[in-house]
Amino acid sequence: MKKELAAQLANVPDVDEDETVLEPLVFPREPSQVYSVRIPVEKLELLRRVAAEHHEAPSVLIRKWVLERLDMVAPDGLPRTSNQLVDDLMGRVIDLEQRVAQHQKELDEQSSEHRKQIDNVIDRVIKLIFERFDITEKKI
Repeated sequence: MKKELAAQLANVPDVDEDETVLEPLVFPREPSQVYSVRIPVEKLELLRRVAAEHHEAPSVLIRKWVLERLDMVAPDGLPRTSNQLVDDLMGRVIDLEQRVAQHQKELDEQSSEHRKQIDNVIDRVIKLIFERFDITEKKI
């Protein structure tokens, strides 16, 4: 299936409707460099477990932690002041609160939709039971 799709895509020209050749999208990236880090073997399993809990690759987690730690140091190499650290922490807390609120809103919407689906199924089951057993509703 992948080979068939690749063959079909290979035959598609890279032009738009007016025959202008489309340029490939290039996303700008900050220059970076690979740096090896030695981690004690007894810590690797913990690193893998923590990374899995964060749904990230261990290398991504290491990079985030190093960059976060570097952010705690001012550009001149001196430790940041308490106020700077508090401001940074408050910004992170606010960002996290916003993410949690957005996630809660999405969960509430999903829950509401699931409730509607369940109610719909219950109504259909009741209707089938009434039809199957030839039951009529009594009005009070």
